Amino acid sequence: MKINPDVIIDEICEYYDIDRLLLKSSSRKRSIIKPRHQIMLFMRIHTDFRHEDISKYFNRKRANVTHGLRRANDRLFQGADPEFRKEYFEIKYILTGKREPATDEIFMENDLYES
Repeated sequence: MKINPDVIIDEICEYYDIDRLLLKSSSRKRSIIKPRHQIMLFMRIHTDFRHEDISKYFNRKRANVTHGLRRANDRLFQGADPEFRKEYFEIKYILTGKREPATDEIFMENDLYES
């Protein structure tokens, strides 16, 4: 199921109580990076966005998006951050009404880093 990127951004901004403009800032604060990484993951998994599309939205280099997706993958699926994982699936439920982690994990392993 594909999700509109604007809906993803709006819901995640609301979930974290953050302004959309802060996501595009150069801030490296955890309170900004966490929602930014969540949006990158959702855009990559639940839209047709590729690395280039995500990098254009965030006004970042493609390599920064790849790095962000790798960090988010570690936090989500490698057990590095249980809170991030919990939040991801709460947001996924808000957006889709589904709780199916296996589908996302299969996608992540096969397609996350391909552009």
